[in-house]
Amino acid sequence: MKNSGGGIEQIVKQYIKRILVPLLFYVALNISLDVFLKIINNYQFSIKWFIKTFQRILFDPPGAMWFLSACFYGIIFLTPFIKYDKINYALVLGIFLYIFALTSNTYHYLVKDKILLKRLIDLWQFFFRTTRNGLFVGFFELALGIKAYELHKKNDKILIFFIPLFFLILFIESYYAKLNRSNIKGDGSMFFIIPFLAQCIFLLSLNIKIKFKYSKLLRNLSSGMYFMHCFVLSIISIGLTHLTPVFANSPIIKFLLTTFISFLVCIIGYRINNKKINLLIK
Repeated sequence: MKNSGGGIEQIVKQYIKRILVPLLFYVALNISLDVFLKIINNYQFSIKWFIKTFQRILFDPPGAMWFLSACFYGIIFLTPFIKYDKINYALVLGIFLYIFALTSNTYHYLVKDKILLKRLIDLWQFFFRTTRNGLFVGFFELALGIKAYELHKKNDKILIFFIPLFFLILFIESYYAKLNRSNIKGDGSMFFIIPFLAQCIFLLSLNIKIKFKYSKLLRNLSSGMYFMHCFVLSIISIGLTHLTPVFANSPIIKFLLTTFISFLVCIIGYRINNKKINLLIK
């Protein structure tokens, strides 16, 4: 990606604005719901709670907003590499950072007896909560995405044949993670192969012929439904607990209701076609 004058800086600014608006809105929404529930349950707020909440907002936002946060910080760290056309250097650095992130999550069982590394991970998480952030994850995944698109332009379909192999590797990773789940740190959602698999699926999608209006709708839905799904799920869980307790512990019912309501809200929002609303559902 070659830098052309102030082009890169402008693209980065637009990207940051695009991320920051829904990030701030949905973090505020999820925090507000959490505070409301604590108030009605007579929770005793403390200085420790405020510190932990502030820490969450900065480094591990609630409502599954960690990914937007990782993209926000990641693009800031990656900008100098994009500006000076050093994406390959970013990938080399990024893979080491990503491996460190893995050792503090799904692959913690591999380093649990390495005292120095374990202390380093614990120290990082004490201050920053998680390594699933812009430095260790967002930076690498954004760099990988740029490189994948460059490969697509040079040699179409070069990576899509790796998809079955990558799914097999993901299955093996998941199997060993399950065997060692008692020694996994964090949420256990990170796997080495996922960023590469995601890029292969991305390249495959570029070769699927579909009308622009439908591809745009699907792209918008993928963002909008992701943004709101945790908040919607929380509301549904509260409603089921009070109205129909028999379904309160059913993940299938919760999934179907969350998917349907999120989809419906997005479709209605697209019909309204308000510029401010679109920033939150696209």
